[in-house]
Amino acid sequence: MPLRNRVAPSENGRDFSPVPKTDAETLKEEISARYDALNALWKQAEDQLRQFLVPTSVVVPTDAYVEPDEPPDWGEETRESIGWVKLNGAWRICLGTAIPQTNWATTWKPITECTFDIRKEYVEHFPKLREAVELKARETVPELDEAIAKLSATLG
Repeated sequence: MPLRNRVAPSENGRDFSPVPKTDAETLKEEISARYDALNALWKQAEDQLRQFLVPTSVVVPTDAYVEPDEPPDWGEETRESIGWVKLNGAWRICLGTAIPQTNWATTWKPITECTFDIRKEYVEHFPKLREAVELKARETVPELDEAIAKLSATLG
């Protein structure tokens, strides 16, 4: 049973009053509320990007760094990006990680499933991603017009 639901008996043993929350419980609730708020904003960001109806993934490089556990003579680095990616059937804002050991194949993880540090850090990269998604959507219109014209001409 959570600590905040416990009650302390009074001196006569009949009246019960709530036990005050500990500092840790209060802090936990404050942090939890802020995690929820940050995740809600990331979901709102995803809702904004869904409105653009881009036909392909959009990726913006964010970082490249040498792995601290790798031998220094390897000179290999990990590359990270923020992407608007269709993952498991849904368009999501994701952290992309590519390493040389996988021939730079990128693995994607939804931003809301990343650690707090990543979710916090990637807030600064979202405007660039939003701009890139909007640009891709604008480029898609003439591409679609061209495809429609070609197929229409072929069909006669």
